[in-house]
Amino acid sequence: MNTNNVITSLTNDNLSEKTRKLILDEALDVFAGCLPAGRGRMILSRVLAIIWNLSTASVEGYVQAAPQFELGKKALVIGRVQMPLAADGLRNRRFFKTKQSLRLMEQICVCIRNVEPMLLVGETGCGKTTVIQYVAELMGQELVVLNMNEQTQCSDLVGGFKPVDLRQLAIPLYNRCCELFNALFADNVKLRKGYD
Repeated sequence: MNTNNVITSLTNDNLSEKTRKLILDEALDVFAGCLPAGRGRMILSRVLAIIWNLSTASVEGYVQAAPQFELGKKALVIGRVQMPLAADGLRNRRFFKTKQSLRLMEQICVCIRNVEPMLLVGETGCGKTTVIQYVAELMGQELVVLNMNEQTQCSDLVGGFKPVDLRQLAIPLYNRCCELFNALFADNVKLRKGYD
């Protein structure tokens, strides 16, 4: 308990409430984002709020409410993130703003802003691909989607070695040599006919 008092005093003395709230949001994404909605997520969220000396109301807002969503002409504001939009990005596509999809969009945009790799994992049809396609379209970026499952292997992503018959590799070289030889021989025959 003594360590908790030290951490709390450090946060009270040196960090503003706004900064502590941003840290709490990041910590909730990391530690509570993978938990199903319910009692476990709420308990963990309250513990983190106590550590950062914030009210439990700020945590309940995270767990209960969807992030703010504003789609302007030049920027997308989703929760705590502001992302620049492409001039030619699609803005008229239908996108249903559920709490789950907006929370996922905020997490994706945080990863994009911080240049962090991401792996979207979840049940089929829960909106992972739809959300990231929407964000990519808004930002005018090309998106490559890799659908994976339990049978996906490393070689599916990176590639692998394939046995090759050396004769197959040598055939194009052999054919090219024959062409050059015939062309050279044909030129020699023409020259000899000219001397005869």
